[in-house]
Amino acid sequence: MRRPERWRRLIRWGVSLAVLGISLWLALRVTEWGAFLEALRQVQSGWLWTLVPVVLLSHLVRAWRWQLLLRAALGQAPRVLEAFSAVMIGYAVNALLPRAGELVRPYILSRRAEMPLAVVLSSVVAERFLDVLTLAVLGGIGAVLFADHLGVIGAGGWSLVGSLLLALALATAGVVVVAYAKWWGRFLLRWLQRWSPWAEGRGARLLEGLQQGLSALGQPRLYGALALLTVAMWVCYWLPLYGLCRIFALPLGPLEAFELLVISAVAIAVAPTPSAAGVYHVTVQLALVELFGVGSGEALAYAVVAHGLSTLLVLLVGGICWMWEHVRLR
Repeated sequence: MRRPERWRRLIRWGVSLAVLGISLWLALRVTEWGAFLEALRQVQSGWLWTLVPVVLLSHLVRAWRWQLLLRAALGQAPRVLEAFSAVMIGYAVNALLPRAGELVRPYILSRRAEMPLAVVLSSVVAERFLDVLTLAVLGGIGAVLFADHLGVIGAGGWSLVGSLLLALALATAGVVVVAYAKWWGRFLLRWLQRWSPWAEGRGARLLEGLQQGLSALGQPRLYGALALLTVAMWVCYWLPLYGLCRIFALPLGPLEAFELLVISAVAIAVAPTPSAAGVYHVTVQLALVELFGVGSGEALAYAVVAHGLSTLLVLLVGGICWMWEHVRLR
């Protein structure tokens, strides 16, 4: 391993461990340990298994949406189970190495389905763009629904409706930028050619693959199907969180569980630790304590079970999928 790469890896792991340590310290210092253990003891583990199919269904819907993006880009697509297998392997890798799974799953699928890696990789970029877009919209909706609860009434006459419209405007601008990647990509390529002859050959091929993978976002006829699958996926994310609220007997209704979903999704998106460990726990705990008046022990128990159920399921199913892929490729 080259020295610069080694230093980058050490810095990345150092940052992850530091964030993990700080997050755990913040969570542990305010926790009522008696209440935490009592909350875990009172959880009826039999009910937890009822949430497993919903969690797996959310990953299956994501694979279905990915398949749709690839079909629009290449005119052909892998089977849904093949895409699902790559998704689960990628998530399992993410649980061990932060963000590494986003590179592993397109590699797995491109080998299995014999598709261009650049196109499959850029389709993952398009998929993540849809996630960020959805999170921005949900965040704006949540700010409107829970304005009084969150205490985010706008200052200087800036209303929450205006905040929602701004989020939608930024999301629309993002769609336009990605949809017209072919136009600005050519402009960028011409600029790069002035500085490096490398861009004339390899850069052009890379840009072509990127544009092809993002092409689905420039096809309005797909927006309905993409929106439907995205909504179904986020509903499957919301149901287990609400189900855990009922299992822990927390004073949260469906809308409050939606608010918790948005907050936890932001924590997962920005966390530099594997599987958002630590960051997820302290974020969910503080949200439950500060926003809903849940005890710190019960709140941490909820976060531990929610994160543990998802992570263990991803590692188990992802490991099975990896063995299946290994046998099939051999």
